Amino acid sequence: MSEIQAPLGEIESVGAGIESVAPVLLTLARAATGVGGTVSDPPATAAALDELASRWAASATRMEDEIRALGVAAGATAVAYRVADESSMPVGGPR
Repeated sequence: MSEIQAPLGEIESVGAGIESVAPVLLTLARAATGVGGTVSDPPATAAALDELASRWAASATRMEDEIRALGVAAGATAVAYRVADESSMPVGGPR
């Protein structure tokens, strides 16, 4: 009987790497909220810049959530492979 050879360590490493990048987007989202119109800008320009910064921050926050979820999913995939291997291919050989 053959088995699926999945590089579990690499899958776990990729998942952890992806998760570690996610907080950078939260930092960008916070920085974006500081961008906006100034007192000397015409009201329409200031409002447009404020709206742009708000939407950009919201998008960065959503991306941070999605990237973190992708990292978690990669780690969960490694766990699922490991459980499948251990339950279908016991260490002592076939039953």
